[in-house]
Amino acid sequence: MRGAGIRMARETATRAPSFATSASVAQAEALKIQNTALAQNRDVFELRRIEIERVKAERWNGALPTSIYAGALIPLFNPMATPAK
Repeated sequence: MRGAGIRMARETATRAPSFATSASVAQAEALKIQNTALAQNRDVFELRRIEIERVKAERWNGALPTSIYAGALIPLFNPMATPAK
């Protein structure tokens, strides 16, 4: 039985690189398609940016940062301020 286990391990080891290679090829092909779409229409890029901002807004818990480090943007937003008339 031990020989069968070793043989199965060898077969799996020889097939593993092909799975990784095919996944890499598929990922590269997907990136090429995305780049082509971006080159043909810049609105695709803007749509992606808007989608990312929507996800960030959905995940935000409403709390502003409690500490700010050097180089960070300082939020000049006061949620308690009354709107200007």
